[in-house]
Amino acid sequence: MRTWPVHLALVAILVALGLEIGARFLPVPVMPPDEAMFQAMDEEDRDAARAQFAEQSEGAERPPGLALPALATVDGLLAWTGLLFATATVMAQGWHSRIRTVATILVCLSVMGTAGLMLMAAIAKLTLMLSLLLAVPFGTIAYLAVYGSFSSGPVLAMLAGATLCRGIFIGLLLFASWRYVENKVLMFLTATGFLGGFVIGLLFSFLPGILHSIGDAVGAIVLAIFGLIWAIVLLLMSLPGLIKLLRVDRLV
Repeated sequence: MRTWPVHLALVAILVALGLEIGARFLPVPVMPPDEAMFQAMDEEDRDAARAQFAEQSEGAERPPGLALPALATVDGLLAWTGLLFATATVMAQGWHSRIRTVATILVCLSVMGTAGLMLMAAIAKLTLMLSLLLAVPFGTIAYLAVYGSFSSGPVLAMLAGATLCRGIFIGLLLFASWRYVENKVLMFLTATGFLGGFVIGLLFSFLPGILHSIGDAVGAIVLAIFGLIWAIVLLLMSLPGLIKLLRVDRLV
């Protein structure tokens, strides 16, 4: 088996993970108010609405959302899988097996906690946005001022980069050895990552621009659930190895 493609594959998936996590810190400019939404109000309400819009939109730049960082919970597990493959080429099998079992459990617990927090944050944000959007007219104005300026362009660009890196990752692994196809966890985890990217793109494609923040929260909920499920699955798969390891240590 070729070892250098495995190491390059690890670099590729780490770049994808960095793009997904880094998307949380992208600045997004505030959208200027649409005067058409003020026209149906009387003069007093119109002035109050404009003042509220200006107050809510102060502090100009906001991060683009939660969906792409939530995808990092899935790709984080994929990166961990790639790290295991890479370290297996340079470590003794016995030590690698022991470290892998314990470390995988710790990683899964960390991902479960992160995915759980992201899920709660996305649900809370979605609830708030829907409440504001449906509270016509002033709640809707507040929604447009705070969340209506969501720009999906930078997010989709970083998503495309992460998707490309994920494709390079699996391509390099298969180039190293076709036996990786037999690894069901690797194949299904990679497929989940591509599915997560498709979900984000689909939401942004079908929703109008002012609802992209809502679509982003929905996507974050779906992807956090994906990450949570995968972390639980990998944790359960690691428990027999931990039990076996503990029994061996007792005998020794």
